[in-house]
Amino acid sequence: MRTLALLILLSALSIPAAFATPKNAPIVMSCAPNGSRCTFSSDCCSRNCVSTPRVGRVCKTRGSSWTCKPAGHRCTFSSDCCTKNCVNDPRLGRVCKRRGASWTCRPSGVRCTFSSDCCSKRCTYYRGNRVCQ
Repeated sequence: MRTLALLILLSALSIPAAFATPKNAPIVMSCAPNGSRCTFSSDCCSRNCVSTPRVGRVCKTRGSSWTCKPAGHRCTFSSDCCTKNCVNDPRLGRVCKRRGASWTCRPSGVRCTFSSDCCSKRCTYYRGNRVCQ
């Protein structure tokens, strides 16, 4: 009975039952920018997920011969970073920082206190310690 009432209501509002969402709801499609960690090539905006010995699997521009380091990773020069922003952090040393961010974030595997400390925004317990995931 409830299903029938819902179908009648949806047809009255001229919304197809299979797509019962607000008319102007944005469709959010996200992809990982270059230098971000990835699992599959489909995760990346560039559609190119490669494995690097220093960073692991990261998105990189097709045809480029190098990979950049994501936010939170150690760097020497700003050109090492995908964000082109290598800063000297008192706790972490020289690390890549997101543009416009007021703080540096910590990469996965590093100890954290809050999820906001992590580049991934996920601080979880692992073997008795809180670490960025």
